Amino acid sequence: MNTNCNTVDNQQFIKSIADKIVGSSFGGPAVFMLSIISPFSFVIGQAVTFTSPLLNFIVPENILKESRNLLHERDGVEKLIAQIELQEQR
Repeated sequence: MNTNCNTVDNQQFIKSIADKIVGSSFGGPAVFMLSIISPFSFVIGQAVTFTSPLLNFIVPENILKESRNLLHERDGVEKLIAQIELQEQR
């Protein structure tokens, strides 16, 4: 499993999430919530891994995989926050 948020795929995933959040005008609340969950991101990533067989019925497998990689990376959530803030400034 690739857990490096510096790969092109992970950067594209972060950018696509940030695009959707900023596009729906939820940038501020999203940054607030992501800041709150940031210290617990690894634990949340483990929960996603554990519940992925059930979540596969709701969420496509590739999105679960990328989300899990983002949450397992120590600074993945911070990179997402930075991308949201960057796109909100535009």
